[in-house]
Amino acid sequence: MIIEKNIPIPATAAKTDWPWKDMQVGDCVKFDNRKTAGLAQVRCHAHGAKTGTKFVTKTIDGVMHIWRTA
Repeated sequence: MIIEKNIPIPATAAKTDWPWKDMQVGDCVKFDNRKTAGLAQVRCHAHGAKTGTKFVTKTIDGVMHIWRTA
């Protein structure tokens, strides 16, 4: 094992501000980037589990739609 010195730490990815807390029942957001859509789907349901809100996700023509339902 070699110890290296003065190696810079790579920059971290920017934090995404998801719209979940600002959404009202019936609101919908769309994600057309496949990677972002998959992450958004996971994050909205995690937010719902923490806050008691509910979301429905559906992919239509390659675009992820996320609705707040409760």
